[in-house]
Amino acid sequence: MISRLYFITITDTGNGIDPAIEDKIFLPFFTTRKEGAGIGLTLSKNIIEAHGGYLNHQSENNTTRFTICLVE
Repeated sequence: MISRLYFITITDTGNGIDPAIEDKIFLPFFTTRKEGAGIGLTLSKNIIEAHGGYLNHQSENNTTRFTICLVE
């Protein structure tokens, strides 16, 4: 059986992710916002991985790109 891969890319042209916190963004309850709960990226990553996919990111030149890969 041949698996199909589906990619979804989300790009943000804001300030990018500070390299000092890049390794923390998927940690539960980590946030840089005063009113944030810090569960969005963690929950998203867990759901995607539970379905056999992955979520990664790249941040450069004030652009952050999240890529979701799902396997059929």
